[in-house]
Amino acid sequence: MTQLFNDLSIRSRLIIMLIVVTLLSSVVVGLLGWRNGRDALNSNIFNQLNSIRESKAYQVESYFQRNFAHTRSLAKDRMIVNAMTQFQEGYNNGLYGTLSEEQDNSVSRFYDDIFVPRIAENTTNTPLSVLYQPNRSVARYFQYHYIASNPYPPDEKGAMVESEGDTTIYNRFHKFYHPIFRSLLEEFDYYDIFLIDITSLSVVYSVSKEVDFATSLQDGPYRESSLGVLANNIKENPERDLVSIMDYRTYAPSYGAPASFVGAPVFDRNEAIGILVIQLPADELNNLMTSNGAWKGNGMGDTGETYLVGADKLMRSNSRLFIESESDFYTAAREFGLSDSTVNNIKTFKTTVLMNPVVSASVQNVLDDTTGAHIATNYLGEKVLSAYAPLNIPGLDWAIISEMNEREAFQPIMTLQRNILIWGVVLVLGVAFLAILLSSYFVRPLEKLTAGVNALNDGDTDVDINIQNNDEFGDLVSTFNSMTRNLRSQAKTIERKTEENNKLLGNLLPEQVVERFRNGEHIADQHQQTTVMHLELDGFGEISTSLGASNAAIKLQGILD
Repeated sequence: MTQLFNDLSIRSRLIIMLIVVTLLSSVVVGLLGWRNGRDALNSNIFNQLNSIRESKAYQVESYFQRNFAHTRSLAKDRMIVNAMTQFQEGYNNGLYGTLSEEQDNSVSRFYDDIFVPRIAENTTNTPLSVLYQPNRSVARYFQYHYIASNPYPPDEKGAMVESEGDTTIYNRFHKFYHPIFRSLLEEFDYYDIFLIDITSLSVVYSVSKEVDFATSLQDGPYRESSLGVLANNIKENPERDLVSIMDYRTYAPSYGAPASFVGAPVFDRNEAIGILVIQLPADELNNLMTSNGAWKGNGMGDTGETYLVGADKLMRSNSRLFIESESDFYTAAREFGLSDSTVNNIKTFKTTVLMNPVVSASVQNVLDDTTGAHIATNYLGEKVLSAYAPLNIPGLDWAIISEMNEREAFQPIMTLQRNILIWGVVLVLGVAFLAILLSSYFVRPLEKLTAGVNALNDGDTDVDINIQNNDEFGDLVSTFNSMTRNLRSQAKTIERKTEENNKLLGNLLPEQVVERFRNGEHIADQHQQTTVMHLELDGFGEISTSLGASNAAIKLQGILD
């Protein structure tokens, strides 16, 4: 390799060295830039996820705190106390109400023809009407007058202010208080508001008039529901100003929709007379967590989302992918290995709330009461950047998780890497082009100097190199030009000496002899003994001058002969 490099021209060596130096520096700078960019991007993304998580956590906690505070405030409101007392009185009047056989059958038909088919759409089992119908006559009495004979559609039964067929005092109280409660429900986006007698746990009033209305939560069909459990807990411990909550569960009277209940005891002076319960819809939390679908506007990009998970490791808010594309969600869920029953439940209920399990390191860390951020696998088996934390909601053990797909999160890094490679290649090509130009400029003095040396080697001592450089090349050229001037001077001196020698020889020897001598011919052989005779003739110099050296020699030869 060294020999090969040594065999290259200086120009080639310069080009190669410049390219290698540029390439190495580009690689070093690119790697440092890529690593620093990756670390900075990781930090920024996690900071962004943490910020979004904290923002959503604050909104969720504030949502429940407002509901707690409002429930506590309403439970102490004198209007609620009066309404509780009067609805209890009216409900007790219903104990003496009677239904005709046709009216009672009308209640059964409502369950058979409307309620059961509707709830069957949201369950994988075959519901039986008898399991949902109340057995107590008072419950059937009020359900007939306010539900079965209610002319409004099932989802709008609460729009009826008074019942024309109810002749009890309950109808008068309902006509007075119902518009007030309905206004509260609509203003605060509640799903339903209940007044429950604390002794019998009978639902003496409900705004929405679903099938839990007028039933007993102590021995009726919904005693084991979330509402029934909450009412029984408050009855056992009716502490003033204490607000209790039940986590979201599917609620049959709401046709299987997820529901959460917040309740507080109602005191008349120092006696607990009833329970105020507010039913919270799951849609409100979904809208809050998804910002009504504005994920991108909240800095979550194409795949980012923030969702809630309960202690049972089931979602408490909808999946973003499920909202945006159900088909893609089902495909990803099956590829991840989600059971067919779970997928079918999600299809049936058209929600991932209480349906989709989230078994991830993030959820486990929250259940271990830790807060943090890391790269993990989400509920669909995808690599994500995940920021997690527990929520501070009394009575709920929830986790809030903000995530973004790893591919999307690191897309700027991939773009940076591609740009580094592209600009690195462009830089190397540009340096190679400049190296060719600069090397030509750099080696030009050497080329001129080489040409001058070659000319000098060929015997041309008149060569003179004209370079205006003030560097080492200029010094070398100056030395070369000085050397050639010296050579020319010496050549002239030799030429002059040669002419003098030739002239001397011409004076001493005949021209033919001199010519033979110049051609390298031996004029005389070697002799062992030689006699040198010196002859001096008077006047011979004048003869030689007048006749010439050659004629004078002939003349002298004739004289000697």
